[in-house]
Amino acid sequence: MRKLTAKSYLFALSLFGFLLFAVFGANLLIQGAEIKQAISQERESAAKAELQRAVVTVFDKTTRILDDLTQWDEIHQQLGDPTYYVYWREMHVERSERFPAYVHGVELYDKEKKALVSLPYQTFPTTLPTQNSWLLDSKDHKYLMAYAAISSRGEDRGVDGYLALQVDFIEALRQLNRFVYIKPESIMLEGSEKRPFNIKAAMSSLHYQLVKETTSSTFGELLKSSLRDYFILFVLMLGVFYAAIAVLFIKPLVELGKHISQLRKGEREISNDAVGVLPRVAELVAVRDSLNEYQCELDSIRIKLDRQNVELWTLAHQDALTGVKNRLAFDEDWHELVQLAKDKRIEVSLLLLDCDFFKAINDTYGHEVGDRVIQSIAEILEGVLRDGEKLYRLGGDEFVTVLINADRDGAHQVALRCVEAVQQHAFRQLGIKETVKLSVGLAHASGTDIANLSELPRQADVAMYHAKGSTREKIVHYTPSLEQEASALVSNRIVGAVLHALESGEGIMMHYQPLVRASDYQPVYYEALVRMKSGSGIINPSDIFPIISRRRLDVELDKAVLRAVEVDLEKGLFQRGVGVSINVSGAFLVVNGFCELFDGLARFLDDHPIVIEVTETNFISHLQHASECLQKMRKHGFQVALDDFGSGYSSIRYLANMPVDIVKFDISMVHDLNRDRRTRTIIEHTARMIKEAGYKLVAEGIDSEETLESVAVLEPTHLQGYYFGHPQLLEKQSDCI
Repeated sequence: MRKLTAKSYLFALSLFGFLLFAVFGANLLIQGAEIKQAISQERESAAKAELQRAVVTVFDKTTRILDDLTQWDEIHQQLGDPTYYVYWREMHVERSERFPAYVHGVELYDKEKKALVSLPYQTFPTTLPTQNSWLLDSKDHKYLMAYAAISSRGEDRGVDGYLALQVDFIEALRQLNRFVYIKPESIMLEGSEKRPFNIKAAMSSLHYQLVKETTSSTFGELLKSSLRDYFILFVLMLGVFYAAIAVLFIKPLVELGKHISQLRKGEREISNDAVGVLPRVAELVAVRDSLNEYQCELDSIRIKLDRQNVELWTLAHQDALTGVKNRLAFDEDWHELVQLAKDKRIEVSLLLLDCDFFKAINDTYGHEVGDRVIQSIAEILEGVLRDGEKLYRLGGDEFVTVLINADRDGAHQVALRCVEAVQQHAFRQLGIKETVKLSVGLAHASGTDIANLSELPRQADVAMYHAKGSTREKIVHYTPSLEQEASALVSNRIVGAVLHALESGEGIMMHYQPLVRASDYQPVYYEALVRMKSGSGIINPSDIFPIISRRRLDVELDKAVLRAVEVDLEKGLFQRGVGVSINVSGAFLVVNGFCELFDGLARFLDDHPIVIEVTETNFISHLQHASECLQKMRKHGFQVALDDFGSGYSSIRYLANMPVDIVKFDISMVHDLNRDRRTRTIIEHTARMIKEAGYKLVAEGIDSEETLESVAVLEPTHLQGYYFGHPQLLEKQSDCI
């Protein structure tokens, strides 16, 4: 590629500046023309809006005149006795001050829309048309013809007749309105008198001229003059700039380039020829001196960088808390092991170790104690492992180690020593009262199945979560049968997705199932049911709640659900008047600041009823505290539903003391209606007592027409089940008007 000199670049830069100014000037002229056009369009739009307001004013004024005249006592008298109608019309109507100058005529019609008296010199029709307004094209005038019904003053409130009005449309436009953009004298109306004449028809038939505007023309001339002056100034400045750069920078840069070439050859001093040139620009002299200093320090910097690279590699592969290897080191070492193990007959065992209930320890004793527990576990495990066996911390409370040339029994013994060493350690010195235990998942690959070596981390993960789910076997060897029992608890992907969703709120997808009125099957509110997204699939409750229960994340899940429902309410997914119900756990009921956690939802109470659903068992387990909290929520406008009534204590005595508004019969009670006569009688009487006590009664589990017919004897106020709708995502709803 050809190299260009600094002068060439300077010339190119100057040419570019010239072209840039030309483009700028042309663009400015184009924008000026666009501004003129925009002003013209804006004036045209303003004129159309002005004309439309004027037309609306004429039609509104005509309507008010008609309304006023239909209440005139003399109108009703003429309809009752039109004997002196002609005299009354000439003396009382045409000379009346009730009519503005633009009203040129009035006519009365009977109930059949026929004129009371047919006058040959009038322009009114003998029979009114079906449309209540039309255009009449007279010789010198364009008339708006309009009529209105005259209501009877008797008890039947029928129609006694009709009143028609003749309005000079153009004259009314000019008298009733003040025009800014339109010349009033230029307004003309073209139209056919056989079609209905309304606001839309009037707008399409009116023609006008705009008031002359001179600002945009003056602006254009001023813009051109300014551009001409700026162009001359720019050319002069460009010439001065070119000469100054050539003298002050181009020549010194040439000499500086020679100096850099000398530095590359190892020479430290500049030639005498350059001394007389470089001082013209002090900054270039400073650059020369800096280059000399940089050349002197470069070697020492390279030495330091090499040493720091070694330190950085160590830090990148070492866990900051425990000092053992980290996940990055494990991934690299494992990849290298998989590559080296190809075509070799060796035995490899992978141990995945996890501290039981570490989150509870962290939450109970604090993060500082939790960090010391992790550090202690790392020290214990490193002491148990043999020389050459590395310990890796994958994150949190998970550790992993790889045993080379260890059979299943040998790997089991190492895992057993790890479990016993941790269990026997004196963690009470840290103030921990509980026994700290490990769960170990062990996966093994021998010389015959070494091809499956890459599967060991996943297999150990499956085995480890089975160990965590067991209260006796804390060391579990992977077998293919464990795959058949796989659930959300043995899937790192699903566990990670659930934990990530609770922490960040991402991936939570609320599904909603309708609860309908028993009278008309119309949705009253939707029950919020949590789902989570993992990759391209959906994590169902059967996978979510075991993880929540095992890790005691009920409070975190309830908080995440509250946030998700609040977002859906903000999106307008619910019609005004339709509410949402939210299930809360027993742990959430006793959390500090329970009421304040609903502040975000309280702002929607005016448009949407919000129901807090508490299961019967959770309610009674925290009866006093729950009653106090929920009573406060009811005072703020929330409703409370007792969910799954019939699945727990089912005590009427308890129910009488609970601050609830709604009782939801559990699906088991709905199904028990057909079990035997005695059960059916008890359930029917219980339902009757609940309704008589003032509670709303919801029958759950309505999944078929037969179930719907069987619960009819309970006379529930509301119904819920697959028969009325499955849980699903909602789309934005439009409010009913």
